Amino acid sequence: MLAPCAYPSAGFAVSLVDGLRKGPKLHIRIPMKDRAPKTRASKNTPSPAEKAEARALPDDLQSLFDSLDTRKKGTLNRQQLLGRLQDAGIQSDDARLEKKLADFLRKDAKKDPGELDAASFAELLEGRSQELVKKALLNQLSIPDFKQLCQDVERYYTKTKKITEGEAGSKAEAKCYGISVCTIDGQRFRLGDHERKFMLQSACKPINYAIALHERGEQTVHRHVGREPSGRGYNGLVLNQEGLPHNPMINAGAIMTCSLIKPERSVAKRLKHVLDIWSRLSGNTPVDYNREIHENGDMGSSRNMALSYYMKEKGAFPQDTDLYKTIEFYRKSCSIEVTTDQLALAAATLANGGRCPTTGDSIFKSDDVRDCLSLMLTCGMYDYSGEFAFLVGLPAKSGVSGALMVVVPGLMGIAIYSPPIDDHGNTVRGVEFCKELVKEYSFHVYDHVVDPAHEKKDPRRPRRQEQQ
Repeated sequence: MLAPCAYPSAGFAVSLVDGLRKGPKLHIRIPMKDRAPKTRASKNTPSPAEKAEARALPDDLQSLFDSLDTRKKGTLNRQQLLGRLQDAGIQSDDARLEKKLADFLRKDAKKDPGELDAASFAELLEGRSQELVKKALLNQLSIPDFKQLCQDVERYYTKTKKITEGEAGSKAEAKCYGISVCTIDGQRFRLGDHERKFMLQSACKPINYAIALHERGEQTVHRHVGREPSGRGYNGLVLNQEGLPHNPMINAGAIMTCSLIKPERSVAKRLKHVLDIWSRLSGNTPVDYNREIHENGDMGSSRNMALSYYMKEKGAFPQDTDLYKTIEFYRKSCSIEVTTDQLALAAATLANGGRCPTTGDSIFKSDDVRDCLSLMLTCGMYDYSGEFAFLVGLPAKSGVSGALMVVVPGLMGIAIYSPPIDDHGNTVRGVEFCKELVKEYSFHVYDHVVDPAHEKKDPRRPRRQEQQ
């Protein structure tokens, strides 16, 4: 007969535990199905679906990439991206592009095609330039079909380049011809000698006038200079009935404008102030003046001095004006050198109400720009101003150096450099180019009245609307 089962004593339990500690280690195999899952590892490891979702681009970037992927290979190369941006007017040297994107676009596409998949494309567009690039690729900038405008500009340029009329300083200068275009969204196009520097001469006058308006106010400025065309040559020894220069776009009026810009400072500091503003107008690019020409050339000093003494006799100048310092400042302002690329950006800043398209810098108030453009329209082309307003209908200012700055308000600026000038002092090719432009494009200030059906091209609208 079996003895009844009894619980082991406490002493026996202690002995058993001690034995297990001292004895050999036991290895127990647990079947795989009975093992607990490693919850921490599985929690951090994404599933295939999660990985696909993480790789997916936002819908707008994906559709943008797909539109560029014309080969349908799931990749695009450097030239495809650069070509589309250039068609939209965005160049690889645009200061608004992030360094990473700009460096990518500037590399030689032949040596390094630079293939991009969708993820690399999205990474390249990260940063402040993404919105600009998206607008450019989606044709949402101020001129949607910028490529068409560029083709037309090139056609007008080629046609007017054949013109041989006009007088230039030399045969080499007579051949120079450069044109640059810049819209209020910073879309840019350039042809010919667009990198060649030239003196502004009288093309500096609208900016000096705008500076005076900005710093002294319209009422103060026009106590000393009028607002009417003179009907005389740009250096005519004539004043209006009030004994004031007729307007700021002729020599007498420009000298008066200079007398109102920081008169308490030295000539050097006044010039630096104006140069700094020109730099801001042209996208923070360096701007200087031609010291050699200024120091060695007369630049009409005798006539300008005669004009100044005539205005002083009539009491036109502000009190305590130093005539000699004012004329020196005026001459140095005329000696400022730019390229057509810089001048076009300055013109686009005026077209944009005083805000630089590429930097967003607000340089002039919109009221000051309005006043400046008004006098450029009526007085900006010497004693050809009435004809130019009638035939072209755009604010413009020329210089005897062959410079021409044209503003299409609310849309773009155009700069032309071509030294052969006519009897009025205007660039011959530049004037003819403007005539060709407004024959086809509704840029004349009154085109919306005489051409309500837009039989002319309106670049503000997408091409598909033109075809409807």
